[in-house]
Amino acid sequence: MKKVKKRKTMDTTEDIFKRATVKGVADYLLYGSLLDKDERNYKERMDDTYHKYERLIKQCDEKVQHNLLDLAGEIESVSASVHIEIGLQAGILLILDMFKNMTIEQESARSLRNREKRDVE
Repeated sequence: MKKVKKRKTMDTTEDIFKRATVKGVADYLLYGSLLDKDERNYKERMDDTYHKYERLIKQCDEKVQHNLLDLAGEIESVSASVHIEIGLQAGILLILDMFKNMTIEQESARSLRNREKRDVE
């Protein structure tokens, strides 16, 4: 049986939040990895995974099938909830970073105008 590698969810989440900056998104858009490139739409990707699971589960007896289907539904529900929460938090961090960048730009412009006024006087 294939050994399942356990993910480090907390590390992954912290990494996402560290990269949730305007620069982080820009860097990804400019230099992002092509390794994850998948041209299929959401439905196709989800259906493909579901069908693989369905083929595997048919190899088990009925009682195990029922338990595995229940657990898979629970995993899917929790996973969707967690990923939505992470996405919302990352989005908020992006907005905060954007406001921080805008404030820095406004302060720089104000400082430049003040310097120009002093130079004129």
